[in-house]
Amino acid sequence: MTPKLEQNRDAYFDNLKFVLITLMVVGHFAFENRSNLVMNGICNAIYSFHMPLFIFISGYFSKSIKSQRTSDISSLLVPYLIFEFIHYIFTKSTGLGKGHLQFTYPTYQNWYLLSLFTWRLIIPYFKDFNKPFALFLVVTCSILSGFVQDFNEFLGLYRSIFLLPFFIIGYYFNDLKGVLLKLKSYRWLFAIVFSLLFGLIVWSSTTNELIGLKLSYAFIPNFGYGEEIDNLFLRSFSLIFSCIMGFLFLFFIPNKRTFYTKMGANTMTVYLIHIFFIWIFMYVFGNGNTLWSLVLGILFSISLAMVLSSSLTEKIFRPITSPIEFLKKINTKK
Repeated sequence: MTPKLEQNRDAYFDNLKFVLITLMVVGHFAFENRSNLVMNGICNAIYSFHMPLFIFISGYFSKSIKSQRTSDISSLLVPYLIFEFIHYIFTKSTGLGKGHLQFTYPTYQNWYLLSLFTWRLIIPYFKDFNKPFALFLVVTCSILSGFVQDFNEFLGLYRSIFLLPFFIIGYYFNDLKGVLLKLKSYRWLFAIVFSLLFGLIVWSSTTNELIGLKLSYAFIPNFGYGEEIDNLFLRSFSLIFSCIMGFLFLFFIPNKRTFYTKMGANTMTVYLIHIFFIWIFMYVFGNGNTLWSLVLGILFSISLAMVLSSSLTEKIFRPITSPIEFLKKINTKK
Protein backbone atom coordinates (compact mmCIF):
# COMPACT_ATOMS: atom_id res chain seq x y z
CA MET A 1 0.00 0.00 0.00
CA THR A 2 1.44 3.37 -1.01
CA PRO A 3 1.56 5.85 1.88
CA LYS A 4 -0.81 8.79 1.56
CA LEU A 5 2.07 11.28 1.32
CA GLU A 6 3.56 9.39 -1.61
CA GLN A 7 0.19 9.21 -3.34
CA ASN A 8 -0.07 13.00 -3.20
CA ARG A 9 3.31 13.50 -4.87
CA ASP A 10 3.53 13.90 -8.61
CA ALA A 11 5.72 11.19 -10.17
CA TYR A 12 6.69 13.38 -13.13
CA PHE A 13 8.13 16.16 -10.99
CA ASP A 14 9.90 13.75 -8.63
CA ASN A 15 11.45 12.05 -11.68
CA LEU A 16 12.49 15.43 -13.05
CA LYS A 17 14.06 16.56 -9.79
CA PHE A 18 16.07 13.37 -9.41
CA VAL A 19 17.39 13.52 -12.98
CA LEU A 20 18.31 17.20 -12.55
CA ILE A 21 20.06 16.65 -9.23
CA THR A 22 22.02 13.76 -10.76
CA LEU A 23 23.07 16.01 -13.63
CA MET A 24 24.11 18.61 -11.09
CA VAL A 25 26.40 16.12 -9.31
CA VAL A 26 27.92 15.05 -12.65
CA GLY A 27 28.17 18.72 -13.61
CA HIS A 28 30.06 19.60 -10.45
CA PHE A 29 32.48 16.73 -11.05
CA ALA A 30 32.97 18.00 -14.60
CA PHE A 31 33.38 21.57 -13.33
CA GLU A 32 36.13 20.49 -10.93
CA ASN A 33 37.91 18.76 -13.85
CA ARG A 34 37.22 21.36 -16.54
CA SER A 35 40.93 21.72 -17.34
CA ASN A 36 40.25 18.61 -19.42
CA LEU A 37 38.55 19.82 -22.63
CA VAL A 38 36.11 16.89 -22.76
CA MET A 39 34.98 17.49 -19.18
CA ASN A 40 34.72 21.21 -19.88
CA GLY A 41 32.42 20.38 -22.80
CA ILE A 42 30.25 18.12 -20.63
CA CYS A 43 30.22 20.81 -17.94
CA ASN A 44 29.11 23.49 -20.42
CA ALA A 45 26.37 21.28 -21.86
CA ILE A 46 24.94 20.41 -18.44
CA TYR A 47 25.19 23.96 -17.12
CA SER A 48 23.35 25.25 -20.20
CA PHE A 49 20.06 24.07 -18.71
CA HIS A 50 20.17 22.12 -15.44
CA MET A 51 20.16 24.96 -12.88
CA PRO A 52 17.86 27.25 -14.92
CA LEU A 53 15.38 24.37 -15.15
CA PHE A 54 15.74 23.54 -11.46
CA ILE A 55 15.08 27.20 -10.63
CA PHE A 56 12.10 27.26 -13.00
CA ILE A 57 10.60 24.28 -11.15
CA SER A 58 11.26 26.00 -7.80
CA GLY A 59 9.32 29.02 -9.05
CA TYR A 60 6.56 26.80 -10.44
CA PHE A 61 5.99 25.33 -6.98
CA SER A 62 6.07 28.73 -5.27
CA LYS A 63 2.59 29.77 -6.42
CA SER A 64 1.17 29.01 -2.98
CA ILE A 65 3.45 31.55 -1.27
CA LYS A 66 1.19 34.46 -0.36
CA SER A 67 3.47 36.25 2.10
CA GLN A 68 6.92 35.98 3.69
CA ARG A 69 7.32 32.74 5.66
CA THR A 70 9.33 32.12 8.81
CA SER A 71 9.68 28.51 7.65
CA ASP A 72 12.08 29.68 4.93
CA ILE A 73 14.43 30.90 7.65
CA SER A 74 14.56 27.47 9.25
CA SER A 75 14.69 25.51 5.98
CA LEU A 76 17.15 27.74 4.10
CA LEU A 77 19.04 30.28 6.21
CA VAL A 78 19.79 27.97 9.14
CA PRO A 79 21.17 25.20 6.87
CA TYR A 80 23.14 27.87 5.02
CA LEU A 81 24.94 28.94 8.20
CA ILE A 82 25.48 25.34 9.27
CA PHE A 83 26.98 24.31 5.94
CA GLU A 84 29.17 27.38 5.71
CA PHE A 85 30.69 26.24 9.00
CA ILE A 86 30.90 22.60 7.85
CA HIS A 87 32.73 23.68 4.68
CA TYR A 88 35.18 25.62 6.82
CA ILE A 89 35.84 22.67 9.16
CA PHE A 90 36.17 20.32 6.18
CA THR A 91 38.72 22.54 4.43
CA LYS A 92 40.72 23.18 7.59
CA SER A 93 40.87 19.49 8.50
CA THR A 94 41.50 18.02 5.04
CA GLY A 95 42.94 20.82 2.93
CA LEU A 96 40.20 20.11 0.39
CA GLY A 97 37.37 22.34 -0.75
CA LYS A 98 36.99 26.09 -0.41
CA GLY A 99 35.63 26.63 3.10
CA HIS A 100 35.98 29.93 4.93
CA LEU A 101 34.23 31.86 7.68
CA GLN A 102 33.02 34.83 5.64
CA PHE A 103 29.31 34.11 5.86
CA THR A 104 28.40 36.91 3.45
CA TYR A 105 30.34 35.10 0.70
CA PRO A 106 28.62 31.76 -0.01
CA THR A 107 30.86 28.72 -0.29
CA TYR A 108 30.47 26.72 -3.50
CA GLN A 109 26.86 25.50 -3.93
CA ASN A 110 25.55 27.28 -0.82
CA TRP A 111 24.66 30.34 -2.92
CA TYR A 112 21.45 28.60 -3.96
CA LEU A 113 20.13 28.55 -0.38
CA LEU A 114 20.50 32.33 -0.14
CA SER A 115 19.09 32.87 -3.62
CA LEU A 116 16.06 30.66 -3.00
CA PHE A 117 15.43 32.48 0.28
CA THR A 118 15.58 35.84 -1.53
CA TRP A 119 13.32 34.70 -4.38
CA ARG A 120 10.71 33.34 -1.96
CA LEU A 121 10.96 36.54 0.05
CA ILE A 122 10.03 38.77 -2.89
CA ILE A 123 7.73 36.46 -4.86
CA PRO A 124 4.48 37.46 -3.05
CA TYR A 125 4.77 40.93 -4.59
CA PHE A 126 4.80 39.55 -8.12
CA LYS A 127 1.15 38.49 -7.97
CA ASP A 128 0.26 42.19 -8.18
CA PHE A 129 2.44 42.90 -11.21
CA ASN A 130 1.40 42.87 -14.83
CA LYS A 131 3.10 39.69 -16.05
CA PRO A 132 4.72 41.05 -19.25
CA PHE A 133 5.99 44.09 -17.35
CA ALA A 134 7.33 41.92 -14.50
CA LEU A 135 9.18 39.66 -16.92
CA PHE A 136 10.61 42.65 -18.77
CA LEU A 137 11.74 44.13 -15.45
CA VAL A 138 13.48 41.02 -14.13
CA VAL A 139 15.16 40.26 -17.48
CA THR A 140 16.43 43.85 -17.66
CA CYS A 141 17.76 43.65 -14.09
CA SER A 142 19.28 40.25 -14.88
CA ILE A 143 21.24 41.62 -17.84
CA LEU A 144 22.25 44.91 -16.21
CA SER A 145 23.34 43.32 -12.92
CA GLY A 146 26.55 42.17 -14.60
CA PHE A 147 27.80 45.75 -14.58
CA VAL A 148 27.74 45.95 -10.75
CA GLN A 149 31.01 44.37 -9.66
CA ASP A 150 30.06 44.43 -5.97
CA PHE A 151 27.38 41.81 -6.74
CA ASN A 152 29.90 39.22 -7.91
CA GLU A 153 30.37 37.30 -4.66
CA PHE A 154 28.64 39.24 -1.89
CA LEU A 155 25.64 37.14 -0.73
CA GLY A 156 25.61 35.50 -4.15
CA LEU A 157 23.71 38.56 -5.38
CA TYR A 158 24.83 38.37 -8.99
CA ARG A 159 23.61 34.82 -9.44
CA SER A 160 20.39 35.61 -7.55
CA ILE A 161 19.58 38.52 -9.86
CA PHE A 162 20.83 36.95 -13.08
CA LEU A 163 18.87 33.71 -12.58
CA LEU A 164 15.73 35.38 -11.20
CA PRO A 165 13.93 35.34 -14.61
CA PHE A 166 13.79 31.52 -14.55
CA PHE A 167 12.15 31.60 -11.11
CA ILE A 168 9.61 34.22 -12.21
CA ILE A 169 8.80 32.36 -15.45
CA GLY A 170 8.13 29.25 -13.37
CA TYR A 171 5.97 31.22 -10.95
CA TYR A 172 3.84 32.63 -13.76
CA PHE A 173 3.67 29.39 -15.78
CA ASN A 174 0.29 27.65 -15.62
CA ASP A 175 -0.33 23.89 -16.03
CA LEU A 176 3.10 22.75 -17.19
CA LYS A 177 1.99 19.14 -17.54
CA GLY A 178 -0.96 20.22 -19.66
CA VAL A 179 1.41 21.96 -22.07
CA LEU A 180 3.67 18.92 -22.20
CA LEU A 181 0.66 16.70 -22.91
CA LYS A 182 -0.48 18.91 -25.80
CA LEU A 183 2.98 18.74 -27.37
CA LYS A 184 3.54 15.06 -26.58
CA SER A 185 3.42 14.06 -30.26
CA TYR A 186 6.54 16.20 -30.88
CA ARG A 187 8.60 14.69 -28.06
CA TRP A 188 10.92 12.72 -30.36
CA LEU A 189 11.58 15.81 -32.45
CA PHE A 190 12.33 17.79 -29.28
CA ALA A 191 14.59 14.98 -28.02
CA ILE A 192 16.57 15.01 -31.28
CA VAL A 193 16.95 18.80 -31.24
CA PHE A 194 18.05 18.74 -27.60
CA SER A 195 20.56 15.96 -28.25
CA LEU A 196 22.01 17.83 -31.24
CA LEU A 197 22.39 21.05 -29.25
CA PHE A 198 23.88 19.18 -26.29
CA GLY A 199 26.33 17.42 -28.59
CA LEU A 200 27.18 20.66 -30.36
CA ILE A 201 28.15 22.29 -27.07
CA VAL A 202 30.33 19.34 -26.06
CA TRP A 203 31.95 19.11 -29.50
CA SER A 204 32.62 22.85 -29.91
CA SER A 205 34.00 23.12 -26.36
CA THR A 206 36.26 20.13 -26.93
CA THR A 207 37.62 21.10 -30.35
CA ASN A 208 38.09 24.83 -29.74
CA GLU A 209 39.42 25.91 -26.35
CA LEU A 210 38.42 29.57 -26.87
CA ILE A 211 34.82 28.65 -27.67
CA GLY A 212 34.83 26.38 -24.64
CA LEU A 213 35.91 29.26 -22.40
CA LYS A 214 33.26 31.56 -23.89
CA LEU A 215 30.52 28.99 -23.34
CA SER A 216 31.73 28.39 -19.79
CA TYR A 217 31.38 32.09 -19.10
CA ALA A 218 27.94 32.22 -20.74
CA PHE A 219 26.42 29.32 -18.82
CA ILE A 220 28.17 29.62 -15.43
CA PRO A 221 27.25 33.04 -13.99
CA ASN A 222 29.80 33.20 -11.18
CA PHE A 223 30.70 36.82 -11.88
CA GLY A 224 29.65 39.80 -14.02
CA TYR A 225 31.03 41.41 -17.15
CA GLY A 226 34.12 43.20 -15.91
CA GLU A 227 35.44 45.41 -18.70
CA GLU A 228 34.40 43.03 -21.49
CA ILE A 229 31.17 44.37 -23.03
CA ASP A 230 31.00 41.27 -25.23
CA ASN A 231 30.20 39.31 -22.07
CA LEU A 232 26.82 41.05 -21.91
CA PHE A 233 25.85 39.45 -25.21
CA LEU A 234 27.13 36.05 -24.08
CA ARG A 235 24.98 36.17 -20.96
CA SER A 236 21.96 37.46 -22.91
CA PHE A 237 22.41 34.54 -25.31
CA SER A 238 22.59 32.11 -22.39
CA LEU A 239 19.24 33.30 -20.99
CA ILE A 240 17.50 32.49 -24.26
CA PHE A 241 19.43 29.30 -24.95
CA SER A 242 18.83 27.95 -21.44
CA CYS A 243 15.07 28.48 -21.83
CA ILE A 244 15.12 26.47 -25.06
CA MET A 245 17.28 23.66 -23.67
CA GLY A 246 15.27 23.43 -20.45
CA PHE A 247 11.96 23.25 -22.32
CA LEU A 248 13.24 20.54 -24.68
CA PHE A 249 14.64 18.52 -21.79
CA LEU A 250 11.24 18.33 -20.08
CA PHE A 251 10.12 15.84 -22.74
CA PHE A 252 12.79 13.31 -21.68
CA ILE A 253 11.16 12.75 -18.29
CA PRO A 254 8.74 9.81 -17.82
CA ASN A 255 5.29 10.62 -16.44
CA LYS A 256 4.98 7.39 -14.47
CA ARG A 257 6.62 5.97 -11.36
CA THR A 258 10.13 4.59 -11.87
CA PHE A 259 12.78 3.04 -9.63
CA TYR A 260 14.15 6.54 -8.92
CA THR A 261 10.85 8.39 -8.35
CA LYS A 262 11.11 8.22 -4.55
CA MET A 263 14.61 9.67 -4.72
CA GLY A 264 13.24 12.89 -6.20
CA ALA A 265 11.87 13.84 -2.78
CA ASN A 266 15.36 14.15 -1.25
CA THR A 267 17.18 16.44 -3.64
CA MET A 268 18.20 18.96 -0.96
CA THR A 269 20.24 16.29 0.83
CA VAL A 270 22.09 15.52 -2.39
CA TYR A 271 22.61 19.21 -3.11
CA LEU A 272 24.19 19.98 0.25
CA ILE A 273 26.27 16.84 0.79
CA HIS A 274 27.59 15.61 -2.56
CA ILE A 275 30.47 18.01 -3.12
CA PHE A 276 32.42 16.75 -0.09
CA PHE A 277 32.48 13.25 -1.57
CA ILE A 278 33.52 14.57 -4.98
CA TRP A 279 36.48 16.39 -3.47
CA ILE A 280 37.51 13.25 -1.58
CA PHE A 281 37.12 11.14 -4.73
CA MET A 282 39.31 13.54 -6.70
CA TYR A 283 41.95 13.50 -3.97
CA VAL A 284 42.08 9.69 -4.06
CA PHE A 285 41.82 9.14 -7.83
CA GLY A 286 43.36 12.33 -9.18
CA ASN A 287 42.02 15.27 -11.18
CA GLY A 288 40.69 13.43 -14.20
CA ASN A 289 43.90 13.31 -16.19
CA THR A 290 43.07 9.97 -17.80
CA LEU A 291 40.03 8.64 -19.65
CA TRP A 292 39.67 5.93 -17.02
CA SER A 293 39.48 8.41 -14.15
CA LEU A 294 36.96 10.57 -16.02
CA VAL A 295 34.64 7.64 -16.76
CA LEU A 296 35.02 6.38 -13.20
CA GLY A 297 34.26 9.86 -11.89
CA ILE A 298 31.06 10.15 -13.90
CA LEU A 299 29.90 6.70 -12.76
CA PHE A 300 30.79 7.64 -9.20
CA SER A 301 28.78 10.88 -9.49
CA ILE A 302 25.68 9.05 -10.70
CA SER A 303 25.99 6.43 -7.96
CA LEU A 304 26.58 9.17 -5.38
CA ALA A 305 23.37 10.95 -6.38
CA MET A 306 21.42 7.71 -5.97
CA VAL A 307 22.90 6.90 -2.56
CA LEU A 308 22.49 10.42 -1.16
CA SER A 309 18.88 10.65 -2.35
CA SER A 310 17.82 7.44 -0.61
CA SER A 311 15.44 7.65 2.34
CA LEU A 312 18.05 6.17 4.69
CA THR A 313 20.67 8.77 3.76
CA GLU A 314 18.12 11.57 4.10
CA LYS A 315 17.36 10.42 7.66
CA ILE A 316 21.05 10.19 8.55
CA PHE A 317 21.80 13.75 7.42
CA ARG A 318 18.49 15.30 8.49
CA PRO A 319 19.94 16.79 11.73
CA ILE A 320 22.19 19.08 9.64
CA THR A 321 20.15 19.50 6.43
CA SER A 322 16.84 20.17 8.24
CA PRO A 323 17.89 20.90 11.85
CA ILE A 324 14.79 22.81 12.95
CA GLU A 325 12.41 20.19 11.58
CA PHE A 326 14.52 17.46 13.18
CA LEU A 327 14.38 19.15 16.60
CA LYS A 328 10.64 19.70 16.32
CA LYS A 329 10.08 16.00 15.68
CA ILE A 330 12.21 15.08 18.69
CA ASN A 331 10.19 17.45 20.91
CA THR A 332 6.93 16.05 19.54
CA LYS A 333 7.97 12.50 20.44
CA LYS A 334 8.75 13.60 24.01
